[in-house]
Amino acid sequence: MKKIIMECLFLFLTVSLCSSQALALEEPTLEFKKVIGSVYVGKQDIPLYPFFMNEPGPYLSVNFFVVASEDKSELVLIDMPAVLGEMGMPPQYDLLTPFLGKLSEDFPEAEIKAVLLTHDHIDHISGAVQYFMMNNIPVYVGAEELTTAPGEYDFESQTGIPLAYVAQGINPGFILPFDNGVIKAVHLGGHSPGHMGYAFSPDDDRVKINWLFAGDALIAPPEDYDNEMLNITYCFRLEILATDTYSFNDWMSNLEAVQEVLTKRARIFPAHGAIDEGEYWLAPAEYLGYTIQTFFTPDTSPCIPPE
Repeated sequence: MKKIIMECLFLFLTVSLCSSQALALEEPTLEFKKVIGSVYVGKQDIPLYPFFMNEPGPYLSVNFFVVASEDKSELVLIDMPAVLGEMGMPPQYDLLTPFLGKLSEDFPEAEIKAVLLTHDHIDHISGAVQYFMMNNIPVYVGAEELTTAPGEYDFESQTGIPLAYVAQGINPGFILPFDNGVIKAVHLGGHSPGHMGYAFSPDDDRVKINWLFAGDALIAPPEDYDNEMLNITYCFRLEILATDTYSFNDWMSNLEAVQEVLTKRARIFPAHGAIDEGEYWLAPAEYLGYTIQTFFTPDTSPCIPPE
């Protein structure tokens, strides 16, 4: 494990040095599209400046998801669009407003039944969580995320607001009845202590998994970011892997447990990486295996800037 730590710390220095060469993006962008069945993805590109970098340029690509009922009258949101800014100031980046506008176009009169958070990191929660709280929409997150000491990238450290103020803690096995099936919380702790995946089984099977919304529990291969100069998102994720991971052993054992209950038609929806055209889209078990392999032998080659 020391090898991966040393490699990724080197990687962090590399990303910092090459940030000025990265694809410039001064404003966040949002793309919203249907993926499969009743699943929709919000693909957002969030500038890392001024939150993690000292100068404009690099950005982080993050996915969040909407699951719609068959009649489109109810929606469940898994993670959320970015609303980021300095504490106590108006938001500098706001993707919630265009997202809500898109929802009103695609799902007129639909009710947001719940928001399910995969974990406590700011790029998956952001200031948008307060909007849902103020509108009496229940927000759920793994209970351990509320009790474990905060890290560099968590919600409270970035906003000054305890996550327990805006979200309710849940445990693995939590069931949210939805449409003609259920959405079940699956423990994927390791990246963070209480990291949850959310499994949807439309036939009400509470063991087997057809769709798994995996948050940051998966490491997408660099090929899934080939539209980004120097693969900034991929490299940033490896840096987090080295510096802000709770337990590699828990992470690995939880992924192995998920492998055992995937159906033959399973699809996995990661929070970072390509959706529906990614390298492992048709082979979710291999996606889990690739992630475990990355713990020990991360591919740092895309993160080395050209001479």
